Amino acid sequence: MTPRQAPACRPQPLLAVLAALLLAGCVSLPQAEAPPQRYVLTPLAGGGQPTNGARIAVAKPQVPAGLASDRIAVLRGGRRLDHYAGARWSAPLPDLLQDFLASSVENRLGAAAWGPEPARYRLITAVRDFQAEYGEGASGPPTVRVTLVAVLWDRVEGEAVLRRHSTLTRRAQANRLEAVTAALEGLLRRAVGDFLETAEQRLAAQGS
Repeated sequence: MTPRQAPACRPQPLLAVLAALLLAGCVSLPQAEAPPQRYVLTPLAGGGQPTNGARIAVAKPQVPAGLASDRIAVLRGGRRLDHYAGARWSAPLPDLLQDFLASSVENRLGAAAWGPEPARYRLITAVRDFQAEYGEGASGPPTVRVTLVAVLWDRVEGEAVLRRHSTLTRRAQANRLEAVTAALEGLLRRAVGDFLETAEQRLAAQGS
């Protein structure tokens, strides 16, 4: 008699294999990545009235390529650009800064131009620095730096009413995101507040 061949072994279904491995503790499924923390900028407050009867259009600020995203920038050792993990601004930085500036102009001067109609004045800005900075081997709270270049342009006269270049630094109170973002916002509010205060005086003088 010819010996009977044993039936060929069939591979177990994939689901059964995974179930066995999971029960044995051999496989762990990947965890979903936690959503990033989102940070906003609070515009300057104030009860301003229209200045000189004219409105101010706020252009989108120019921002270096390394800062032009919703990532919160970190400069390490003076040259290496990095970003905080698990944290974002609430919008790409150029959009976030434009909203901050337009709302601050509206609140302080009561003269922001939100619609498409042409305005006599145009606020043109560039934000060259908006980051935390860690020295080589530093482990404590970082220094934060904000550089704002601002021009208030009179389209009728074809000249600048005011030009200002401000670089401000301060040390964050703690090496935590909340402290870093609060320090950046504080410096920005200070630079913009000083500029708008002088702009208000210049515009008032023009109207006299």
